[in-house]
Amino acid sequence: MSDIARFTKFLVAECEDTGTTAFVDELLAKAKEQIIAGGGSVGFLQSASGNGKSVTQTSAFTCDEVASACRVALRLYADTAGTREITVLDFSLNQ
Repeated sequence: MSDIARFTKFLVAECEDTGTTAFVDELLAKAKEQIIAGGGSVGFLQSASGNGKSVTQTSAFTCDEVASACRVALRLYADTAGTREITVLDFSLNQ
């Protein structure tokens, strides 16, 4: 999964967890401001460790990539709002 796909997935999860698109709306507005201002980028650092080893990864997105991810996340959230999938195990037939 690409960095932008993971970022988009995070944005959708944020909408689902909070029940609102406020964070993504604000991020989209700020990305648009940066595009109008002539550029800029959004970057982040990921780090993890396990079994005595550590890994770090940096990612940077241009403002148009952030805006695009926000738009995709808003569409995905709108398409799935209120239809959260839940799996329930039924052992009633187990004898």
